[in-house]
Parts: sequence; structure tokens; C-alpha cells
Amino acid sequence: MSDSPTKPFKRLWEYATVVYFVGFLIALYVYTSGDWGWDMPPRLPVAAIALVAVSFGLLAIYTGEVSIRFTVYRSKNPIIYWLGVAMILFFGISMFLVGIGVIGT
Repeated sequence: MSDSPTKPFKRLWEYATVVYFVGFLIALYVYTSGDWGWDMPPRLPVAAIALVAVSFGLLAIYTGEVSIRFTVYRSKNPIIYWLGVAMILFFGISMFLVGIGVIGT
């Protein structure tokens, strides 16, 4: 893994994704703890969580490495790398489509 340097914004991207996820959880808690006078669609949180998976899939494309079961695969092994990227993006996009009601209605 030490044969190529890490990308410049990798840590920032990871931190931003985690901050988004924590912020979403806090907003969901605040929304569910009070009566705001409007109803949130029941599957909308699924769509918001899906953006975390899509973000990590795009990060894998940006960095050229994907982590599966605590093993990092670089783009030098293209079959496993692209299979991992495809699984992450498929999971995220499917969750998003379920969340907005396109799939499973």
C-alpha cells in the first residue's frame, strides 16, 4: 500500500461524511422528539442514510482503493476493486430509490 501516496482530501471527505451522518441522526432525533406540525415521509430517512453509502462509493473511485472486510484493495486488482465499488454504489443508490419511493411502492 505504500507505493502510492494518499489523495489530498481523503480524510476531509471521510470526516465530512461522518459529520453529515451524525448531523442527520441529531436532526432525526430532534424531529421525532417534538411535534412540528408536519409529517415526514416514513422512508425519507432511508434516502438520507443512502447518501453516506454513495459518498463512500465515490470516495473509493477518487482514491482508487476500496476497503472490504478490513482489507484494502487498490485499483491494481481491478476485478475486486470495481466489484467493491459497484457493491457500495449499488447499495447506496438502491437505498436512495427505496427512500424516495421509486422502488418498493
